[in-house]
Amino acid sequence: MDTSTDSPIPTGSGTSRLPVGSAKVLPDGGEDHTLTVPVANGWITGRAGSGKTMFVHALITALAHTDDTLVWLADQYGGSAAPWVDGVCRTGADGTGLVAVGAVDWVVDTTDGVKKMLTRATDVVRSRRTTFRGEILRAGIDTGVQRLPVSPDRPAIVVVFDGVDWEADPDLEALLRDLLRFGPEASVHAVVAQQPAAAPAGLRGNVEWVASLVDGRGDDYLTKALGLDAAQKLRDFVADASPGAVVIHNGSGGWVGAGTVDRTPPSQIAYTVRDTEARRPLLDDTSAHAAGDEYRKRWTLHSDGGAMLTLLRDSRTDR
Repeated sequence: MDTSTDSPIPTGSGTSRLPVGSAKVLPDGGEDHTLTVPVANGWITGRAGSGKTMFVHALITALAHTDDTLVWLADQYGGSAAPWVDGVCRTGADGTGLVAVGAVDWVVDTTDGVKKMLTRATDVVRSRRTTFRGEILRAGIDTGVQRLPVSPDRPAIVVVFDGVDWEADPDLEALLRDLLRFGPEASVHAVVAQQPAAAPAGLRGNVEWVASLVDGRGDDYLTKALGLDAAQKLRDFVADASPGAVVIHNGSGGWVGAGTVDRTPPSQIAYTVRDTEARRPLLDDTSAHAAGDEYRKRWTLHSDGGAMLTLLRDSRTDR
């Protein structure tokens, strides 16, 4: 699949799939060289150290090669966000104090920030479902799926959560459930990277795909999700697995492939930011209004040490 700057991955059709790794085992025994996931609600699961954050980086890299999707990232531990923010700073180090913003459109790293992002994402969903109701209904008639068509002028939003403490605020899980349930109709999707035992309520029944990271120690969740027959077919793959080994399956348990996700080094992230920044879409006026001041001021980040980093967009927009 060509994902160069000149040939972005089109997601507006609702049928495109994002390349995230290399396939090693397929259910039908056929050959394929790419593992893919749809632009939809998803769950990245696995034990600590199995490669969940590696998968997040691969997913963001693929989304960066679209021209009609924005990524919002909530990461309380810094493993997912830091390389992308660092990549932004590196590509903008021109001595002017201005930096280019690419690949990730909004980053939060605190419980309060996660709550604000979730609140604003659900506000965008509500506004889109009301304002564009006619288009959503027509899409349902034309395609069989009631989902708002997207374009560079009205992008989809994928909200990625990695390392979020869902018990830190009682409102977080309720907000996530609303986003998972109503977001897809408005082309606003949630992807949660979380161990099975810490998964927020309502996640399992509201995702279209699951990426189960395995690490050679066996995986009880994989057996429960896919059934014993599939788990047995994958026995050798799981036994030889190292961090980044993953099985992709759908929410109902059917698996579509197993393979590996490679580590994305900081230099590659910096290149992705620089190479794709010019194609980053802008949030449409309806959605930007719903997202409010928290979105307009989103590039003020506070680190644990209290330092503040302000990342400024270029002169194209003040959003």
